[in-house]
Amino acid sequence: MQKLKKPVESSTTSTLSNLFSSNTIVVLSMLTGIVLNRSLGPELKGEYASLRLLVSFFAPLLMLGYTGGVLYYAIRKKLDIEAFYFTGLITMFIAGLIATFVLYFAISLGLFGEILQNMDREILWIILILTPFIFLNAYLERVLYSFKLFRPSNKRNVIAALIILVGSSLLWYFEILSLFNAVLVLGLSLVSNFILNIRFISQLFSPTKKIDCKNIFFPWKYGIQSFIEQIISKSNDKFDLIILGFIISPASFGIYTAGVAVASLVSGIPSSYTNVFYTQIATRDLDSAILLFEKAIRITLYLTTAIGLVLVLLSKYLILFLYGNAFAGAAVVVLFYLPGLVFQVSARLSIKFYAAQGKPLKNSLVYMVALLISSPFYFVLIPPLGIKGAAISSSVGYFVAFVFSIYQLKRDYHFSLRNILVLQKVDFLEISTKLKSLFLQLK
Repeated sequence: MQKLKKPVESSTTSTLSNLFSSNTIVVLSMLTGIVLNRSLGPELKGEYASLRLLVSFFAPLLMLGYTGGVLYYAIRKKLDIEAFYFTGLITMFIAGLIATFVLYFAISLGLFGEILQNMDREILWIILILTPFIFLNAYLERVLYSFKLFRPSNKRNVIAALIILVGSSLLWYFEILSLFNAVLVLGLSLVSNFILNIRFISQLFSPTKKIDCKNIFFPWKYGIQSFIEQIISKSNDKFDLIILGFIISPASFGIYTAGVAVASLVSGIPSSYTNVFYTQIATRDLDSAILLFEKAIRITLYLTTAIGLVLVLLSKYLILFLYGNAFAGAAVVVLFYLPGLVFQVSARLSIKFYAAQGKPLKNSLVYMVALLISSPFYFVLIPPLGIKGAAISSSVGYFVAFVFSIYQLKRDYHFSLRNILVLQKVDFLEISTKLKSLFLQLK
């Protein structure tokens, strides 16, 4: 196998790249939201949101944590990613094909809600036949992450978001933007992602077409644990979207997802360092990892709180400006969804911490408790309050997850609550230093 000179990224460079790309994608996504919401209306936008949930949540779960295992073992030097590369590629392609039919039968049985079950079959199959690309893209992204490279993935994500915006805008301009055509554009972005991933990896090393039979199933040793944790934690994260697919109309679902999209702006900056945080934790000793975690979570908590307050104040005007009067009801979703989301963003760091320590199942108990406590709220509050009840229930679940995650971490690793919850002078100094460093890199 020919060795190529590999690019190197510092953690600051990775964070800067993530920050730029995440904010760029936020802008592109908001512009896309304007186009889709205004042209499709609440009902069709609700169906489109259900398809996006299929792509981003239901389909990836069927990988059973394989890609997480690849990244973990590659970072820990227990898997030679260059020798294993082709094996993982073939495995994910076959798994994607199998998942295509599993998803179809699950949807037909109504296991993912009435909105997807009643979806036009021609539109549904466009998404389903792209499932192998979802699997392959997830795997290829982890290959890049295993080299601690984030800029290639960020470039790819920005290009994919740009494709969706430009494609949707052109169709809107020519007055032919339908749900069918919007899904075709989404499919084009997934295929483009795959092509770009292959291109970026070909610049890292020259892959050989060799099957590593010994390690085909090895990533699942860790991956199954990660899969169980993902089911529970992501179910808590997406439980509102899952349950609403069964009990509300597509129009109400479209309004709700518009509110969630605006509220999710609070996670824009923290998401820029979450993946970098994981790779840093995975390669540090425990004491150093604990100090980094304490710093990351307290900065994240205060940062998201500040951004959240601004969003609450501006949400009504922002939604009317972006989406129009048809989506005015989304403002109440932002108001009640944001408080919990602020805590959820911080709680995600505990997921990364335990995962980097090789203990992803530790998070399962936290999110199982959060689900058990929050689930009754959905069934009690949604019938009388609708999407407002769903937003309140989600906030309850997110807050409970945060509290229990801190409790468990303190019990297992003896964290100091003060170091987690109270900003310190050194934080302001370090933030100032990082900003100066980022500014110099920008210059």
